[in-house]
Amino acid sequence: MNTWIKAFATVSILALGGSAMAIKPNKLLSRGQTAYTSSGENHYITDGDLTNWKQCTAKDIAINVGHGPSRLFISWESYGDCAWATDFTKGCGHTGTSLRNFKILTSSNSTNGQDGDWILATEVKDNPVMSRGVYIDFDGMSWFRFVSEENVGQILEIEAFDASNNGDDTWFFMGTSISQMGLKQQDTDSTTANIIHGRFPDFTPAMLRGGIGCINSTEVVAHLDDYLRYAGNVKYWAIEMGTNDAWGGGDWNLETYKRNMQTIIDAAKAHGIEPILARIIATNESKAGWQVNPKFLQA
Repeated sequence: MNTWIKAFATVSILALGGSAMAIKPNKLLSRGQTAYTSSGENHYITDGDLTNWKQCTAKDIAINVGHGPSRLFISWESYGDCAWATDFTKGCGHTGTSLRNFKILTSSNSTNGQDGDWILATEVKDNPVMSRGVYIDFDGMSWFRFVSEENVGQILEIEAFDASNNGDDTWFFMGTSISQMGLKQQDTDSTTANIIHGRFPDFTPAMLRGGIGCINSTEVVAHLDDYLRYAGNVKYWAIEMGTNDAWGGGDWNLETYKRNMQTIIDAAKAHGIEPILARIIATNESKAGWQVNPKFLQA
């Protein structure tokens, strides 16, 4: 189980005053449900497991979560090289095909994900990121369905949460390669959401991975409108940033880093998002040849 995931989960709880009771839960409805797709039944994308080989490439995916909720928060995770976006940094290249253009339909009377009456709940256009969530009206409905007419890439997970009572247990993990690879999952790993659920069974967080290898705070600020557009509808931003700003061990970039972080924090708060900052982690000086300047840790 990944140490970084454990650490960030603990930090997130402590940063909220030591109690998860400050958060209003949103029940996860889709876990374990069969996904009926144009390629047959699929159980991978609702199993809570982000293991890279468990994926779906179907252009039509329907899931029955039952009657009851009047509103859903639906999230999805796509697989590339585990970076949230492929073109936000010039420091290194990233690859991946996002779930770019598709419709989400809902039905109250389908029996198999294809028959019955379907209405348009929302349409996602020109989405460039690999992990995202949207809210839809679901009053009187029992099924939701993703429909696309183009390549959908490799979908790792689709999750639906009951948002009827305005639950706010929704998280975006902004970060560098530390978050990109730390929140990447292999067969033996868990996820932050599953760790939290294990400690607090009444809570099933919606978790969006947002790490991008090589990105620094200046590049985040340059793309801040994109972060807000594609991840601005969650309650919490768990932010891991600074290693690339502090690269090499000097402090020449310290003031820029401090200004950038304040800009990110202010933008989040202005949009009703609660920012939670992870402390910059140390480098292994014997292997990297440098150590994070202490001034960055004091910033």
